[in-house]
Amino acid sequence: MTDPATAVPPQHGDCSQPGDPVRAARVIIDALDAEPLPRRLLLGADAVTMTQRAEALRAAETAAWADASRRADYPASAAQVR
Repeated sequence: MTDPATAVPPQHGDCSQPGDPVRAARVIIDALDAEPLPRRLLLGADAVTMTQRAEALRAAETAAWADASRRADYPASAAQVR
């Protein structure tokens, strides 16, 4: 077991990250007053960029497979009988 008095805290980066923790906290606090509350709160330009890229890839894959995905449904006539 590690003695908390002598443990070295983990290093989380090299202080060259673009994010400002104080500004991030302000954004979080402001978001709590928003109506409606955000489902996801991205903090930092890099988070926005990575999320936009991921969403674009997901949208492209969804479009590419949409017809195949729809073929998994019951036929329209069978859906009316249920």
